[in-house]
Formats: sequence, C-alpha cells, structure tokens
Amino acid sequence: MTLISDVITDGNGLDFNFCRVVNNEERRSLIDLVQLLDQMSPLGEGEDKIKCKFAATNHFSAKECYLESAREVIKTWERPPLYGRPTMIWKLISFAIWWSVWLSRNECAFNSKEVLLDDLICKAKGHMFLWGVRGEVFRGYCFLDLLNNWEALMSG
Repeated sequence: MTLISDVITDGNGLDFNFCRVVNNEERRSLIDLVQLLDQMSPLGEGEDKIKCKFAATNHFSAKECYLESAREVIKTWERPPLYGRPTMIWKLISFAIWWSVWLSRNECAFNSKEVLLDDLICKAKGHMFLWGVRGEVFRGYCFLDLLNNWEALMSG
C-alpha cells in the first residue's frame, strides 16, 4: 500500500508511478480523481485521526453502535450538495440500504442463505426504485438505468 506522502511530489503535483500501462477507462477515472483532489483543501501536517460523528466521544466503539438508533445514524449521513432528482434519490439511499441489509440479515439468520454484496446492492436499488416511482423520482427512467447508469441519474 502506498502512502499519500509517497504520491505527492515536491511541487505538490501527483506522481502515481503505476506498474503497468493505464487503459483509457482507468485514465478517465484518474483524471476525475485528480480533478476532485484539486478541489480539496490542502492536507495539514500531522497524523490522520479517525472521528466518529455518532459517538459521544468522537471515537468509534462497538458499544456506541448499540447506543445510537438507526434514525440517529441516518441523520449523520452526509448529504453532498445535490439538486433536483439527485437530491430526491439521495434521500432514499440510506433507507434502502438499511432495509436491504435488514432483509438480507434475516435471510442469513433464518433461512441460512448467503448474501453477496452485488445482490445486496441490487436489492437496495430495487427498493429505491419502487419507492421512488411513487414519488416520480425516476420519471423517464427504468430500473435498468438505476442498475447500470447510476452516474447519469445522479448527475441531474
């Protein structure tokens, strides 16, 4: 694993030093990453610290997970600055994830079924779509758009 300090050059540029040739799709993703990083404020000096927004002490512990309700956790879910359809979709995401995890957990516990991450994601998107269709969140889109073209839906 490479440290950030190994990637940042003296002039604050980035040197990823890949071991192989980057293909076109990876190159586009890398350009998007660099543009996103350019928008961020500079890193401060010192060690990184992990903070937990829903913990009273700001440090994560398993005990804290049992003391916060699902509602409190959802409240701490950071919402990016979105407008229009993406805002409506974002409001559905956390509930769809929680509901899908709950149902999948029951499948594992009571029916001894294995749940794969891709299936869990598909179920969460299915719940989002069904709930969003009633509110016309997905007007002009079909479920396959939600499954396969997430970026287009979230771009507005």
